[in-house]
Amino acid sequence: MKKFVLFLLIGVVSAFAFGCNKADESSVDKALVGAWQIDDEGYSEYYIFTEDSKVRIARGSVYFEGDAVFNGGVYASNFYYMAGELSYKVEGDKVTFDDGAGTVLVLKKVDYSAPELKQYDDFKTDNSLVGTWFNEEYNDSYTFNSDGSASYNVESAELSYSSHIDYTYTEKDGTLYLTYDAGEGSQEMTAEFSVNGDTLNLEGSEYTRQ
Repeated sequence: MKKFVLFLLIGVVSAFAFGCNKADESSVDKALVGAWQIDDEGYSEYYIFTEDSKVRIARGSVYFEGDAVFNGGVYASNFYYMAGELSYKVEGDKVTFDDGAGTVLVLKKVDYSAPELKQYDDFKTDNSLVGTWFNEEYNDSYTFNSDGSASYNVESAELSYSSHIDYTYTEKDGTLYLTYDAGEGSQEMTAEFSVNGDTLNLEGSEYTRQ
């Protein structure tokens, strides 16, 4: 389960790290606030800049989020294969990022909403997973809600960003079923689990109820 989640996070979204604890050094460019999509037909990766100087890279129900640092440009340490201080230019509904080394990324402004994930027909609200479970070693957690939704979150304190997946879920006879969207429609994964008091064992990794 752990290996699958890490592969999913790295494989479906351009892995990147954000500037650490620098967001208070500058304010966000209002022209950049909103959702932007790579300017290729059918491409489902979105870059979302917020007024509180955050940037999110999202594909389906999987996303990375961290601080965007503005100081005459925008800084991210691996922003869609570009690194360092990026210059950018907003023209109408297009924004162009340039790393100064020949790599240029053009995005188009779009309306964005997260995908809706269908609840499992056999979901039971009184299942033993409901709650938030934390693993201190990896600084990650799962939250299982009583409405059939779930989420995975891992924080990188060193690099000041978080990785996140939204799911719907159900469980039967010690098997957890999770549906997510990696930008290409709903997909399902399964994992073996057991709950013993306040300890969740998920594919060999132990989580403590919060």
